[in-house]
Order: sequence, then C-alpha cells, then structure tokens
Amino acid sequence: MLLLSTAALIFAAVMIRTITKTPVYESVARLQIDPSRSSNLGLDDIIKEKLGSGDSSNRLQTEVQVIQSDTVAMRVIDTLGLAKIPAFCGKERCD
Repeated sequence: MLLLSTAALIFAAVMIRTITKTPVYESVARLQIDPSRSSNLGLDDIIKEKLGSGDSSNRLQTEVQVIQSDTVAMRVIDTLGLAKIPAFCGKERCD
C-alpha cells in the first residue's frame, strides 16, 4: 500500500510540474542555396578557395547576392521593427 501511495504521489507531482512549467522552444533555421539567383557578400576569395571557380561557386555567389539584396534587408527591418529601435537606426530617436 505504501509503495502504491508513493508512486501515486510522485506521479501527481510530476504531472503538476509538467502542466505548470513554461514551455521552452528551440528555433531551427535552414538556408537553401538556389543556383538560379546571384549575389555577393564579399566572400569571393573564400568561395574560390573552398569551391573553386566552377559552377558551384557561381551558385553560391548567386545566393549570397540574394541574401545581401536591399529587398531582403528591408523585409527583415520591417518584420522585426528595427527602424523603431534607436540602436539600429543610428540615432537617439527614430522617426
């Protein structure tokens, strides 16, 4: 009887802790390189060193240019609201 009571008490404690605990989420990001687009992050030397000057290098440069584009940068700024944060807009007050 004591064993059953102890097991029930432990089960109840674990269940209460599980229900009341704040969930913790872990994000995962995946970057897909599309060879049909072009871009440059200033990594030309690294790309040439790692991939050579062949087709793979061109594909990677294309994706780097897409990531560096003004369109992508503006979308990130708008989505995250960075234009309203003084540390990001370069002023004491953002307009």
